[in-house]
Amino acid sequence: MDDLLEVVALVAANDRAVEGIPSRALRQRILEQVTGPERYAPFTRRVAAFFGVSEESARESLVALTRGPFEPLALPGFARRRAPAGCLLPDAMFLRLDAGIRCPPHRHLGRERLLVLEGAFVETDGARAGPGDLAEKAAFSSHSFRVADDGPCVCAYSIEHGVEFS
Repeated sequence: MDDLLEVVALVAANDRAVEGIPSRALRQRILEQVTGPERYAPFTRRVAAFFGVSEESARESLVALTRGPFEPLALPGFARRRAPAGCLLPDAMFLRLDAGIRCPPHRHLGRERLLVLEGAFVETDGARAGPGDLAEKAAFSSHSFRVADDGPCVCAYSIEHGVEFS
């Protein structure tokens, strides 16, 4: 994502018309979509399905993610925002995990689901999840993970019955 932002920013900053490169107005619109309040818009349908809410509720929540702070959680580097209006899942939220943080080993007491919107994380077994990936863990499974160093990881998240840390 950072590479894409850099390329789009360079193209958007170019004042000269170059064959094959979009107009300045189009470049600005592209840059705003990648960095602005609509940057999570491509995930609207999937987030609506994930949380069991309307697309309008999902879209409003995705725009809200780009404004204001997330609420810090007990684990350093973890923060949350409320799930979209109408979500009936217990323990459902948006999570923001700081770049490079490690989540300690833990066991899931119920099923865990996570839809990555931005950034990436790597499981202890080497599996990597990035934007658009849906990661699921079965009840009573154990694992730990590390957020990639190149930026925060933002995701839709739900857990049934919580976790136990080792």
